[in-house]
Amino acid sequence: MTRWINQYGSVSPDQTVFTMAADQYGPIYAAHGKSMGATWAHCILGPDIAAPGGIQVNNQPSIGGEGWNTPWIGMGFPGHTFVEDVVSWKRAHLINGEWGGSGSQWNNLTILSSQANSWHTGIENHIRNFLNACRNFDLHNPMPNYWVGVEYQVVRSTDTYAIPPANMNDLYTYVPSHIVVRWRAVSLPKIAGAIHIVIANAVANRVALAALPVNFGGFPPYNVPGALAAHQHTGNYMAGAPAMHAPNANNFDQDVEIHNV
Repeated sequence: MTRWINQYGSVSPDQTVFTMAADQYGPIYAAHGKSMGATWAHCILGPDIAAPGGIQVNNQPSIGGEGWNTPWIGMGFPGHTFVEDVVSWKRAHLINGEWGGSGSQWNNLTILSSQANSWHTGIENHIRNFLNACRNFDLHNPMPNYWVGVEYQVVRSTDTYAIPPANMNDLYTYVPSHIVVRWRAVSLPKIAGAIHIVIANAVANRVALAALPVNFGGFPPYNVPGALAAHQHTGNYMAGAPAMHAPNANNFDQDVEIHNV
């Protein structure tokens, strides 16, 4: 349940309304005249993702195309596709499919190894745990005048998985070396009104949380896997993603690089 004062002046009934909002996507990545995967995605996640019925279930990766599962077109391109490669590759969501991120558009999918995709899943589980604490905070206190939610962003590196130079006939030229995942706790102010207006106002006026509320519940910490810890802040990223404030010392905010291996 998300609680707010609705347009009729009463507390809203039990319903799921604030899951994902304000999702944005960058242009498709291109190399050697070929398009392959997302560049960045950004969204605001509300506490109702943790509610029963708050997640989506039909957003599995479904799109294919040249280089992924059909042959490359033209001379000088790789002789096999990603589904034929010796490495197990995944069409990885930037914004999780259960949160509403598309699995049918390449602007929300990039190519990660099975291991890298698994590391990303670990972060997504951490976000779910935190959003469950956000929901409990809203439900189990005198109704706060704000929600706690998450500002979330994934950005592709400009570096590729290929050993330089990134030649057009190298399959790994079209794969990112790594992605960076950024998440921030934000305060989302509540106003009275129809829910679409309330959420739009909350997103537009979100504020970074230097510290979580004193009565905010606990949630499991996220520890960077040892295989990734040595690779933090090692490269440049695709331009254009919305600016995010630096991580606060609130035991939640973090930037983590996930490297293809």
